Amino acid sequence: MCKHCSNLGPALLFYNDSTFQEADFRSLARIGQGSKLEKLSTTGRFGLGFNSVYHLTDTPSFVSGEHLVVFDPHTCFMPGTTASQPGLRMKYCSDKHSLSQTFPDQFRPYEYFGCDFKKAYPGTLFRFPFRNATRARKSEISKRSYSVSDVNVLLEQLSAELAQYLIFLRSVCTIEIYRLAENSTVPVLLQRAQSSMSNATTYQDQSLLQYFEKVPAVINQAPTTVTATSSSRKGSAPTPVPAVSPSMLSKDGFYSHLASTPDNKLPTRVYHLTVQTTIPDSSALSAGVDKHTTPASQVSSSSASSASASATSSVEYLVVSGLRGGQAKVLACNPKMRHLKLVPVSICVIASPIIKNNTTIGHLTCYDFTVSRSHIPLT
Repeated sequence: MCKHCSNLGPALLFYNDSTFQEADFRSLARIGQGSKLEKLSTTGRFGLGFNSVYHLTDTPSFVSGEHLVVFDPHTCFMPGTTASQPGLRMKYCSDKHSLSQTFPDQFRPYEYFGCDFKKAYPGTLFRFPFRNATRARKSEISKRSYSVSDVNVLLEQLSAELAQYLIFLRSVCTIEIYRLAENSTVPVLLQRAQSSMSNATTYQDQSLLQYFEKVPAVINQAPTTVTATSSSRKGSAPTPVPAVSPSMLSKDGFYSHLASTPDNKLPTRVYHLTVQTTIPDSSALSAGVDKHTTPASQVSSSSASSASASATSSVEYLVVSGLRGGQAKVLACNPKMRHLKLVPVSICVIASPIIKNNTTIGHLTCYDFTVSRSHIPLT
């Protein structure tokens, strides 16, 4: 399959338990062509997130459902790729032939976290082989090469701030870091961070996501509403949502809606987020699990159950998020700025909040849409 076996060298693997839908495949094939630009509520609207993997690799690939997808912008690794079609999507689940048996060496690097190519994979597994020094000299994408030690440094940086990343991730509630040693077949769990939401309160009778909907959320009308959690996180407070799934506002429709909404009616949400970080001890690191039969959701349980003790820490955050008014809203709604698809979101996070004399005290972190003045003293 691959013309150069160097494409099978050291790599980063990323697993999640969600499967690509047909629309996701089409969107990925049209990165940069605006397939998500009108969907203001969609994460990764510009395709920049996926394109960032080219800092590390020239040939990203992934397995999802019944398909293996390989990108080859140089059209020199995968047979059949062209400048107009610099990648291939292969259905490996077929009764007529088995690609994994025909090309076992090329498929074996994906056989982790429950992926065995014998059935449809109930998740998505990305593989990013490192751009080594030899390939970097020939690459038209980047001359920056990465070694295993370089990536280990990146993982150490990720590990140091793992809990903080979960604060700003709407759908992800667990992040785990594994390492697969050379000549080993068992990924070893190094660290896990899990978040859970509680005491969620939504102001102005709608969530931020509901604000993007064409059909306004119906409040306190039991005959026409159903109850659903507002996110996949455990402990989320139930939020009334329309019984019929509404469609999302267009870009222009959203800005018209935003411009006509008074600042004091913009949606705001307040909730507590608890993030627990666990580092298994040495007995857990040597326990191991079967790479073919244990999916990632069960790998952590298998490893953790073997540990006699683990280093565990927990931090509670008070999070306030919502749409901003004032100059931030004016700037976003300006017709001359709409090509930037700006959304005036503001997020404030207080770590380890305590109540003292009716005042919330803690370490404050803010993400703001615009630079604004603050009367908060900085020390």
